Amino acid sequence: MMWTNDGPNLYWDSEKQHVVEEGDSRARWLLVAEGGQLPLEEAERYGLTADRKAAAAEKAKAAPENKLKQTPPADKAKG
Repeated sequence: MMWTNDGPNLYWDSEKQHVVEEGDSRARWLLVAEGGQLPLEEAERYGLTADRKAAAAEKAKAAPENKLKQTPPADKAKG
């Protein structure tokens, strides 16, 4: 059974330890192009079978929340 990459090209980092998306500064070696396939076992081992779009949406949703939780710097001009 095969897994199909429906997103951007995926790359290994320079140590071939992590899979990163195209445009990531760590990208060094092409693992699978957009539309390309990998054996399902290999894709599972790299964590590619999880819904990456849902994970990206969750990450984007969490980013604004983190910004809201930050306290503004104290105004040193006030006495």
